Amino acid sequence: MIARARHCLALMSATSGRGRLVGLVGLQLLVALLEGAGLVLLVPVIQALGGDSRLSLPGLDLHFSLPVAFTAVVVVVVLRALGQWSAAVLATDIRLATVDRLRLGLLDDLYAADWTYLSGKRRSHIVQQLTTDVERAHSAFAMVLRLLVGALVLAATGAVAVLLAPAIGGLAVLAVLLVALVASRSTRSAAVLGRVMTERLQDFGAALSDSLASARVMRAHDAASSWSALVGTEAARVREVRRSYVAKGSAISAALGVVAVLAVLAMILLGREAGMSLPELATLAVVATRLLTSAQNLLSSAQLFANDVPAVERLEEFHREVLRHPESSRAPSVLAPASSTSALVALRDVRVGYDGVVALDGISLEVPSYGLATVVGPSGSGKSTLLDVVLGLRRPEAGEVLVDGRPLTDLAGWRARVGYVPQQTVLVPGTVWQNLAWSLQPGRTLTEDEAWDALRTAGLDDVVRALPGSLQAPLQEVAELSGGEQQRLSIARALVRRPDLLILDEATSALDRDTEARVLASLLDGSRAVLMVTHRDLVGSEGVVLRLG
Repeated sequence: MIARARHCLALMSATSGRGRLVGLVGLQLLVALLEGAGLVLLVPVIQALGGDSRLSLPGLDLHFSLPVAFTAVVVVVVLRALGQWSAAVLATDIRLATVDRLRLGLLDDLYAADWTYLSGKRRSHIVQQLTTDVERAHSAFAMVLRLLVGALVLAATGAVAVLLAPAIGGLAVLAVLLVALVASRSTRSAAVLGRVMTERLQDFGAALSDSLASARVMRAHDAASSWSALVGTEAARVREVRRSYVAKGSAISAALGVVAVLAVLAMILLGREAGMSLPELATLAVVATRLLTSAQNLLSSAQLFANDVPAVERLEEFHREVLRHPESSRAPSVLAPASSTSALVALRDVRVGYDGVVALDGISLEVPSYGLATVVGPSGSGKSTLLDVVLGLRRPEAGEVLVDGRPLTDLAGWRARVGYVPQQTVLVPGTVWQNLAWSLQPGRTLTEDEAWDALRTAGLDDVVRALPGSLQAPLQEVAELSGGEQQRLSIARALVRRPDLLILDEATSALDRDTEARVLASLLDGSRAVLMVTHRDLVGSEGVVLRLG
């Protein structure tokens, strides 16, 4: 566990800087020293309450008056409170920065990962790691800092116990160390349960995500009970692990509670036999109670840390896995103009297979620079795979992909010239404007004229003008737009990129034939190439046609 704690501290240091972490440790050390000083000052305070006129500190040849003793206590308490507040704020800043670095760094590298790797990952598992695992990692970072604080407070309290009664205090510290050694087995058990919890939470998240994704079929088939049973089973498995963790941890805490009371009573009896004064005995009782309470808190933090730290390890392992699958080329280049003398993009005898299945074999296609190419085929014929190849998401096993007559190597530069509209509408919560602008090329901004031009070409400008707020109308989860209007908004979003190639992946499936024909005629205005993937023939369309399946 010590190695894991050091690793978490190293992560926080790498994120926030060694100076801030050292500053935090210094603050916590100061708080621990003030905690010890406050306990020592209890002796003269209790002496004053007993009517003594000459107040002193144990182990030190210092004597002072009642006002001085009370003033010292107030100063120490105020300074400790300020130190605790500053340490809490700084610790929170360090933890949150470290968690964001883990989450956002992983997310950035996921976005940059090879498409074949990313598309093969289960989405619910990725969401699980970026949410639940990250929150558990945050808890682990909090616990390791609490362990650090607890160890310092425990050391300060033990020092006070030794100062009050060297022999008795020394025995108390030794007893705490022995209890901690015996209880260390519980932290190993918590670590094992933490790893199991990570797996169970992943399975529960997958079942919940899949059930929500199947809501339409579930309702249509009245099959909610089946999904409820499945999700309930996974929830029960999570509950089983949580109960086991609480049962074992609570048993140790309960046993320590009994030991703590017996130890305090024993220390008081020994102190009386050793001739300690009543103020010293009272202070010793407080110190002993605080010592054993600190030990219990330290053990509880250790168990929580051991239970949650597997999430940190899992996130780092997943990040290393993602980094092993980078996209082969992501360097952007200056946008090249489409050539009028050659095909904008051409596939030559392309072959693609995965998982032992051949998706495309010997496929050739030329998309003219300012014309239409249509790919027609039933479901499962390889249309989506062909688009992956055109977009540079999937490398063909054989054959080649040419852009402007040259092999496609600069993926980022090529995608900057492409506008893609998927079959499943992807709109973000926000305004019409935000939905138009979110996929612009880096460094570009959208003008109002460009927005209206794109909406007009997509045949949606009149609809948007009628919305309250027009371009700034909030879509409220797209409830205001029909399915066909949502598709046309997606087309307009692709158009504001000013693409050389507009790819429509079943992007007009929600439109009737007449509206589809009008939108397509508007798109084919000689300013771009259009590659259209559909399962049905287009009425009256001209251009290159590739039939699959």
